[in-house]
Amino acid sequence: MFMRIALTGVPGTGKTAIADALAAKGFEVICLNEIVDKKKLWSGKDGFGSRIVNLRKLEHETNKLLSKKRNCVVEGHLACEMKLKCDLVIVCRTKPHVLESRLRKRGYPEKKLNENLMCELLDYCTIKSLGNYRKVYEVETSKNVKKNIEEIMRIVKGKGEKFKAGWVRWGKELRKTVLEGG
Repeated sequence: MFMRIALTGVPGTGKTAIADALAAKGFEVICLNEIVDKKKLWSGKDGFGSRIVNLRKLEHETNKLLSKKRNCVVEGHLACEMKLKCDLVIVCRTKPHVLESRLRKRGYPEKKLNENLMCELLDYCTIKSLGNYRKVYEVETSKNVKKNIEEIMRIVKGKGEKFKAGWVRWGKELRKTVLEGG
């Protein structure tokens, strides 16, 4: 069975580790950041030093590449922002306290860390993916990549009904963050 998968989620949710593990299972990995670099699809930098990407051009270039692919994973947090020619989308979701720890280890400035945490708490990548794709699933990526790959392979084989978008909910964590200030 051939499958084109978009793998998205906020930074720090494990997309790259999962993509690497899927590569070991025979999937070709297409990294959106590499396309941005190779094709110079950015126009400047934001206040954090992150590139401002031309999404329309990135979507065009990625879909052009996907038209020649059959068994691949498109990895990148921007995948939720576009309509890529993928069969399904996997949104990586991570418990907020785990995500916070990962982003702190990466040295994220407090404001950028908080923005990414809020995106996770508010289901940003899932909501954006549901607006752009028909088949959207979530995997909870706080712990075990091996387990995540097993779950993704179930989804790929059509046996991942329980992973359909909407099953991951951080409502308690969101209330704590908003009402109690963290």
